Amino acid sequence: MLNNYYVNAEHIKFRNDKIFSQTEKVRQKQIFAPRAKNVMAYVKKAKIHKNLAVDIGAGYGTFCVELMKYNYFNNIIAVEPSRDLANTCSTRGINTVVDIFEKTNIQNIDLITCFELIEHLYSPKKLLQKCVESLNPKGLLIITTPNIEGFDLKILGKKSNNILAPNHINYFNPQSLRILLENVGLRIVDIATPGKLDVDIVRQALLSKKTTLKYNEYLKFLLQNNENKIALNFQKFLMKNNLSSHMWAVAQKV
Repeated sequence: MLNNYYVNAEHIKFRNDKIFSQTEKVRQKQIFAPRAKNVMAYVKKAKIHKNLAVDIGAGYGTFCVELMKYNYFNNIIAVEPSRDLANTCSTRGINTVVDIFEKTNIQNIDLITCFELIEHLYSPKKLLQKCVESLNPKGLLIITTPNIEGFDLKILGKKSNNILAPNHINYFNPQSLRILLENVGLRIVDIATPGKLDVDIVRQALLSKKTTLKYNEYLKFLLQNNENKIALNFQKFLMKNNLSSHMWAVAQKV
């Protein structure tokens, strides 16, 4: 049922036809170019083979396009279950497989990327087990997912725009994600929360009256302080201590 939802949901077609196409340049510059740069830093440090990279849940294909610019991998494949989004990937010159990754037979992969996906799945472990089966020895898996212990999610709780169904049904924190990845046989390279928006998200919630923080006046003072340096330093503190709501995990097949 869930797979069928992501294949046929009308809102996914709407995103492909309207939202993604109209916001492509901004998302490319602010999200996907930096994301590809970070991925390539891990790739080069690990010195993995250059044959094949696979992006699971490739969406509009923007990450694949950015990764292709590095001319590092001989082949890059987008795996996307939505036919509308998969067609967009194909028209952008990306080798595309229209299916969920668990049903594919792609082998000998050197890099698998999986951005903002595992929180959508009933069984993230099944996907990760398939990733391990499909990776070459020393191959990398790089994923992003919300950190349920992140600042804005903790503060806003059920009022957070991130807490929504049927899209997000599983949440992780750095420790639980580490356990999951190690349980499927991967070695942890890095788990970090490099998010930059926690403070802004809670500040906007205050301004819109979505939250009041009436029992935490000091935090309210910090967030409403006009000194940008204070907010910036607080966000850096969250990032450094794995307390941002945006989480990266990098793991390697041993």
